[in-house]
Amino acid sequence: MSEENKEQDTKHHFVLTFDAKTKEWSWDTETETAKFPDGTIWDEIKQEWYRGYMGDGGYDPVDEVITDYFPHAIDALNMLQKLSSKKDEVTQEVLAGD
Repeated sequence: MSEENKEQDTKHHFVLTFDAKTKEWSWDTETETAKFPDGTIWDEIKQEWYRGYMGDGGYDPVDEVITDYFPHAIDALNMLQKLSSKKDEVTQEVLAGD
């Protein structure tokens, strides 16, 4: 199997947490470790879980890219959350006649 096919036959799992008090999203790596003790990558062909770290300083190539960009996705979620909250505040002010 080529590396390209292997990449297409994997599913990468992440745990996001939303804090209702702070209204912020975060990447919950502690829960990931607890809920996915064998790793967060599911191999469809082998039907098994594995970790992104492959040993000797090497990482699963797809997981490495996703892991690098994932914090930016969380930042975008937090920005959208703030915009949504602001929109709700403005709507309430308009409806109240302020």
